[in-house]
Amino acid sequence: MTTTTHSGMRRSETSRRGVAATELALCLPLLVALILGLIECGRAMQVEHMVSTAAREGARMAIIEGSTNEEVEEWAIDVVVDTLGVERSEVSVDIGIENTGGDDLSEAESRDECAVSVSVPHSAAAIIGLNIFEGQLASGRAMMRHE
Repeated sequence: MTTTTHSGMRRSETSRRGVAATELALCLPLLVALILGLIECGRAMQVEHMVSTAAREGARMAIIEGSTNEEVEEWAIDVVVDTLGVERSEVSVDIGIENTGGDDLSEAESRDECAVSVSVPHSAAAIIGLNIFEGQLASGRAMMRHE
């Protein structure tokens, strides 16, 4: 049985309107948190990809005859800074020659394996700042043979 109120609306319609508002109040924060989490996870995947790209670009430069550690490091850092917008001090680059155990590119000979590792904290590249990946590093590594 439905009764009418003094405003002319049926009681079941007014109570349903209140239920919808309550459902929205309960569900909306969860949906917003889910969407923000998805955005942050997508950004973390982008950061991982761009750091791997920077390592690959650094390795390409490292295998060229006459390249120096400083040039390769600057190149890799520039790629990360330009694509992710992080501070230069947040980016770490490690260069090595795998089969000799050295780390000076000027000593690399033909067919030596030059490796470049690049890392940056996820928190330095976060968009929203939810700190989901706080304390974790995005890292990439590439290895190519010296020319």
